[in-house]
Amino acid sequence: MAYKDIWKTTVPPYKLQVFNFIPIKYNKAFKNEPDFIMEGIAFKHWDDKKLPKELLPFARDLSNGFLCININTGAIYQYLRLEWDDTLNTEQNFKKNSIYLSDSLENFLNSLIYDEEQDQEETVEDISASILIMEKYTTILLTNGQAIYL
Repeated sequence: MAYKDIWKTTVPPYKLQVFNFIPIKYNKAFKNEPDFIMEGIAFKHWDDKKLPKELLPFARDLSNGFLCININTGAIYQYLRLEWDDTLNTEQNFKKNSIYLSDSLENFLNSLIYDEEQDQEETVEDISASILIMEKYTTILLTNGQAIYL
């Protein structure tokens, strides 16, 4: 998880949030299953023709897209995985769904920021959601005849 997880630009206006970085070699949480490391994810999506072969995914964004490094140029792209258009061919979809972000991984990572405004908005939403969850669980617990005071 990243503390500085927001990438944005003003011209053109664009903003994305990094969800997580994909492990490069080993992923202890998934018992080193290849489907959960960079190489396995890349080969699976390349073989299924769901990702251009020149894009290597290194992170996911909150829209379920990939953040990728172009292995030929070093440039960074966001790849929108859920935006497939059946009226276009594979190459046209690849081009349409690849959004240029930065000329290098170093510049991309150095451009990530912590967005306090978004954090405050999420905090209010999280508090509201927590209250609803607490009410739900309190109701369930009381229905079961147990009294738990929060």
